[in-house]
Amino acid sequence: MFDYSCNPKHLDFAGRREDARTIRDQKRDDAFEAFDPCPPETNGDEQRFEQMGFPGFAAFTKALAHNANGLVDANSFKSLLDAIQAGTQAAFEQVQLGGGKRLLANPLNAYSFQAIGNDSHGARMAAAPAFNSRNTAVDMVERYWMALCRDIPFDQYANSGLIRAACDDLNNLGFEQEFGFACTPQTLFRGPYAGCEVGPHVSQFLLQDVPFGNQPIQQRQRYPQPGYDYMTDLDSWSQ
Repeated sequence: MFDYSCNPKHLDFAGRREDARTIRDQKRDDAFEAFDPCPPETNGDEQRFEQMGFPGFAAFTKALAHNANGLVDANSFKSLLDAIQAGTQAAFEQVQLGGGKRLLANPLNAYSFQAIGNDSHGARMAAAPAFNSRNTAVDMVERYWMALCRDIPFDQYANSGLIRAACDDLNNLGFEQEFGFACTPQTLFRGPYAGCEVGPHVSQFLLQDVPFGNQPIQQRQRYPQPGYDYMTDLDSWSQ
């Protein structure tokens, strides 16, 4: 017969409470030690272009006001910097937007704290390549080639003259020096990380259904019509 007079571990709620606090305290201390207190590195573009008389150039200026040349309005950009410095709802409501449909997307989220895991501000990543670097040049040229080649099926890359022209152009810019492998129809439009140049362009995991309980989820996505261009005028490009 079961001895109900003892206090089995699964009913030791007072002990469980103490153990939970000990574990949470340790995780809190681990997260504190993992937080890098040094400011993140930058590429210096913001200060560099401001000194050249182009504040906000090579910065994220979507939704802000722009002039006829597509450059961000200096006052609009400054209002965003002021809001970032203040970090309040009232300050972000004073940002001078461009008047289009696009608005700032949840900017106050950057000031929030996480109750679970490490704090988002404690991680570090390498600074983005400078705007006048070869890395950025190759990246931008690749983006334009991607737009030109967007309607070519992946299984036709090997026989496409447009794809070969894209590879030649990128290799002439020093693609391999920047990313560690030559640009070919097999490696075009890939990520720069280890393993990205291997295998088909579309991950096989994206072609499989995902089980959610007894419900299979098909990973089918809507796609734009072939030949339809976006951001071909200044207003849509700047917003």
